[in-house]
Amino acid sequence: MNCPYPRCGNNLERESEWCPACGRKILSCPHCRDSNRTSARYCRSCGEPLPAEREWPRFRRNPELDAFAPSDLAYESIDPKRQLEPLWPAVQLGSGKHKVIAALAAEYGLIVVVARQGFVYILNRLTGEPLVETRIADRIESDCGALIESGTLVLTGNDRVLAFDLIASLRAWASGRFQLFPRWEREFANEAVLHVTTACSPEDTRPRNVLVVTQASHGEFHLWRIDMAAGTLANDEPVALPGAVSSPQVDDAGNAFFVAADSIIRVDRGARECGPIAKLPCAVRPEIPPALADGGLLFAAEDGTVWTCNAAGPTLCPRPLSEAHLFGLSGFAVSPLGIFVAHAKGLSKLSLGGQVVWKADPAMEGVRAAPLVAGQCGFGVTQNSSTLYCCDFRERFLRFYRTPLADDETLAAPAFAGRTVYSCSLHGNFTAMRVALRNL
Repeated sequence: MNCPYPRCGNNLERESEWCPACGRKILSCPHCRDSNRTSARYCRSCGEPLPAEREWPRFRRNPELDAFAPSDLAYESIDPKRQLEPLWPAVQLGSGKHKVIAALAAEYGLIVVVARQGFVYILNRLTGEPLVETRIADRIESDCGALIESGTLVLTGNDRVLAFDLIASLRAWASGRFQLFPRWEREFANEAVLHVTTACSPEDTRPRNVLVVTQASHGEFHLWRIDMAAGTLANDEPVALPGAVSSPQVDDAGNAFFVAADSIIRVDRGARECGPIAKLPCAVRPEIPPALADGGLLFAAEDGTVWTCNAAGPTLCPRPLSEAHLFGLSGFAVSPLGIFVAHAKGLSKLSLGGQVVWKADPAMEGVRAAPLVAGQCGFGVTQNSSTLYCCDFRERFLRFYRTPLADDETLAAPAFAGRTVYSCSLHGNFTAMRVALRNL
């Protein structure tokens, strides 16, 4: 029996779960016991249907397909001997020439990596197999980004926003070859695209608009709304923003919140101008995306404190949430268990009320990229040595595992799906580390 993956073909033992040569997972046919790719729908030998892989749902002509994201991952369930293991061998993207600083996007069995020079890489999230390599921008230092929402891949680069139909791509993939199908493209003349997100209406949980923040050549900042299905502008004129702002955070009602250098801004759904603007008594960091939690908007101040404001009422009323000064605060993630903060000394946990639950361990290194929380575990990747920390996010004391990833620095926020943490270093060393569970 041989490994079913291209460019491998290694000899396998009967009913092997992993290939020792290429490190990828094997799906054995329950009828003939031959080896198949985990994403296969039918056995390559006998042609019988294969059981669906629980952690890697496949497109089966279901337009409502959702990606698998476990919510019950517990630190106690991790095998202390194996901890985190490579799902497949590390992949080098772009021969190390392209700088990756944008957050990764993971959905529908895919992982999307965008380099600052406009290069886009789409890989099979299960096997690491490259599916698409393309370029959407031509400037050397163009800021680019990606998001996946409701069957649509949205990419940004230079002055453009492009949308692709992922459902059509998945249909083509099921037939043998993955390819991108353009849905629409929107250009903003003489304006650079800075941020992009999506917004729902209160009557519909599916996003209807793409919100785009741009900077005009003469220095003004604008908020545009694009119809997600058609690519048409929802308003002829954009909303003028008072200055450089953070990426928007959108609530369930479709209202967008921004953090500027000295203020908090709300733009109500459908409004043609900014709504309430609250001046702040301290300087804040708009480069750190804010987060919504318990009806409040969380954001970072220059002095390393976390602030909040009322996101549900008519007035914003900003106030400090925590008195702890976290040196070099660089990002945070919010869950019902608390606030997971990345900073220059590592990772710390705050309660939703702002109290310090536990501080970074002295042995930790600085974390520049935003962390993430999956179930009862928190993950963060260090900046200089690209080491992955897996922390117990449930307990009131710090326990963590550390796993080296690459001999390179990391600035891009990782992604989590299928019990696997995906990370890409600055120069394109892409890794997938799977949480190893105890044998119960």
